[in-house]
Amino acid sequence: MTQRIHRRGARRGFTLTEAIIAMVLLSLIMVVFGASFPYASQTITRSRHMDLAANACQQELEVYRSVGYNSCPSISAGSTSTKVEFTPPDALTQATGTVTFTRVNDSLNATGSDTGRLKVEASIKWSGYGLDKGNVTLTTLIVR
Repeated sequence: MTQRIHRRGARRGFTLTEAIIAMVLLSLIMVVFGASFPYASQTITRSRHMDLAANACQQELEVYRSVGYNSCPSISAGSTSTKVEFTPPDALTQATGTVTFTRVNDSLNATGSDTGRLKVEASIKWSGYGLDKGNVTLTTLIVR
């Protein structure tokens, strides 16, 4: 006579209840992480656009630094500054770029007289969707 030995706890697989609980937990986790993706995407886009704008402003300033004081746009008599527009990167929608040249004195305050010092500000403003709106301004000093 052979006897069969039944072991308790030697079952295989999951019960239906365990599977349903696991699916509910995974669904909740997906909902939580899924809700954060649009915000993260907008933040990444805004950061990319900030980098593009900063690089474009830096390039504009480098152009005027390389040509020197005498090749910068002239400021009319009695005025303290003048503006020049430039084209921002295409990736920045509805963007405007300006470079402002301001005569400054030793204390870097605007002045109407020619002191041999120009404060040069390159600025890009853009508008977009959601968080993607911004303004980047870089400044340098060019001397004669």
